[in-house]
Amino acid sequence: MTFNYKYLLIFGVFSSLLTILFVGQFYDHHGDRTLFIKHRPTFRQMFSIPHKEYLPAAKQTAAEKAEESENEEFLLEQNLRESHGEIFFPSVLIQISIMLLISGCFSFYRKVTLSFWQLIIQFSINILITLLAVLFMLWDDNATTSTILFMTIVVTNYLTIVIQTRVDNYSKVNNLEINSTTNSGAR
Repeated sequence: MTFNYKYLLIFGVFSSLLTILFVGQFYDHHGDRTLFIKHRPTFRQMFSIPHKEYLPAAKQTAAEKAEESENEEFLLEQNLRESHGEIFFPSVLIQISIMLLISGCFSFYRKVTLSFWQLIIQFSINILITLLAVLFMLWDDNATTSTILFMTIVVTNYLTIVIQTRVDNYSKVNNLEINSTTNSGAR
């Protein structure tokens, strides 16, 4: 099964939309940032627990108490997700989106089709780089570092697809030469 640029770009845009709708950033009360999978689709990206102003319990309304309880439950759920390795699934969605968009653009400009196995190999090589880059982006929380790491993810995805197509073309040329010499030697 091979994919031309139309399919790759359509799947890339679709997976990017899924990533935007279902991956969010969460800031906890300590200022630490993490990624998580949202329980429903929304374009909102930043989630945080607001610093609550301490009011005496007698002055709080029932709605304020319920909101505080919901915020604390959300924080506990988020900490539980972090402990179960929830960062892996957003990284997979991010990697799939970037991989499909770059492969689609590469396929369009080079007029090549890519096989399913080429995409699997590209994903397998780059998921580790993406996971490490996302973890470092979350740890540092700096715009310059995040931009540099994002560009690193994009460049490694591009280089992977370029190297893969060159190796694939080289093996096809060598296979044709071997077959042509074998066929001419049999005559």
